[in-house]
Amino acid sequence: KPLPNFLDPLQMTGAFKRTRLAIKMEQPLLLLPVSYRSPQHIRLHLSAFTAASHFTVGPMKGADERLSEWTQWFHNCRVELRDLDVQSWDESKLNEVSSLSESPSMVLNIRWPVGPTAPLVKPKWNVVGTVDPLSMRLSRKNFSLFRFFVNYNLSEPSRFLSNNDALAKGADGAPSDLVLFGYEKKGLPPTTYFVSLSFQCLQFHFYLDGEESRSGRPEGMMCVKCTNTSWSLLKNADCISRQKANVESIHIQQTSNRKEWSGFPDLLLPIASVPDQSNSCLLQF
Repeated sequence: KPLPNFLDPLQMTGAFKRTRLAIKMEQPLLLLPVSYRSPQHIRLHLSAFTAASHFTVGPMKGADERLSEWTQWFHNCRVELRDLDVQSWDESKLNEVSSLSESPSMVLNIRWPVGPTAPLVKPKWNVVGTVDPLSMRLSRKNFSLFRFFVNYNLSEPSRFLSNNDALAKGADGAPSDLVLFGYEKKGLPPTTYFVSLSFQCLQFHFYLDGEESRSGRPEGMMCVKCTNTSWSLLKNADCISRQKANVESIHIQQTSNRKEWSGFPDLLLPIASVPDQSNSCLLQF
């Protein structure tokens, strides 16, 4: 059965409005909550924040292969976060900046379809980001903070908050100020997205805080160094999350001062992939 011609975006350029966006901020503080109304959050101190958008036309992608013959309007937004200073909700510092390297910066390119045929495009949201260099310093509590942040904001299915009577009304019975997004309303199609992050130099320094270490002071445990790393997460309309990670080289070293571990400075010797024509990744899953 042929697709209806009235859905062709080229014939509907006047059916929706297009607005360009430009935002510039100096030394902003961004608070990223773990979940709605959660006191736990990640704090991002920046030297500058910029966001600019523009519109492009590209081939349509969806479940029906015939859609590739059409063109689709896309809203594109480029977000830049300069000189990242990542902190926990208790203001403990989570990233390290070496005196020999520049402060980490993040660039995000976000694209989503617009216009009458936007619901046909899957996945809807396409986010591609780069962060370099990035060196994280994480305790057990801080690692849990990041894990829960990813779980509640990317991996969790629709919560249907509109059906929760406790959240629909406030303590005095008045309507709540709860903001309901499309993916939180029952009966609507689930949100689909593709998120990809790449790092040329990525390091994780794991340590014990004063409550866990024997000495009562922060104590190093392990350092993981990776090069040319990428991670992606795809969620389609089937609500199944698909993750993929690529690592070109990896080195794991223990950083504890305990004598009983002094004979094992390297937990995993530096290993690098052997470049060939088919695959240059050491690890892939």
